Amino acid sequence: VAHGLTLSTFIKVNVVQNNDGTTDIVLQTLNGDFKYTVTNASYEWTYELFVRSSNTVLTNAVLTASIQDIDKPVWLFGDSYFWVNNERVIGQLKNLGLFNYLVEGLAGETSVLAYADLQRLFVFGKPKYIVWCLGMNDTDANFTTYFNNVKSYCERYGIVMIGCTIPTVPSRSKETISNLVRNSGLRYIDAYKAVGTDNAGNWYSGYLSSDGVHPTTRGAK
Repeated sequence: VAHGLTLSTFIKVNVVQNNDGTTDIVLQTLNGDFKYTVTNASYEWTYELFVRSSNTVLTNAVLTASIQDIDKPVWLFGDSYFWVNNERVIGQLKNLGLFNYLVEGLAGETSVLAYADLQRLFVFGKPKYIVWCLGMNDTDANFTTYFNNVKSYCERYGIVMIGCTIPTVPSRSKETISNLVRNSGLRYIDAYKAVGTDNAGNWYSGYLSSDGVHPTTRGAK
């Protein structure tokens, strides 16, 4: 968000998502650092990179970005469960002091979109481990197709793929997907078991949020 600044004064922009749901935007310029904290970041922030200009005319502007975590040994792929706050998995990883990973976690993410991003990332680097936590927004058929595609990719490049079971919720059955992961022959994270769900979508008390899909802070832990 630019307020009356000329783009030529920008040296670097750092965006940091905090566990309390806020986002810090720090502009490092020749004249010093300027920090702006956003308290109402929406899910649109997890998709296309953009600049929102306010009372500023931008001319001959070039927007570039770099992936700071591309060389991390672990790449995590997920959906809104991988948002950054205390009610999401990544927020809890941060609380544990764990940062040695790249995150591709988008609200509403499907396996087909994550697989496309994975192919684009492979142009720039390859990890030691890929953790694949998709499925909540997939049909059983789509998940199966792209799970096997990722598995083949990992076998080809010598990458260790780690699957993840997906908890059934009242409105979405993930029994088929979770059984496929369990029977895949891969190492996997048993999120289904961790939250104590059953085939009707009943979780341990206090683990499922009121929206019936996402975890509470307790569930995320």
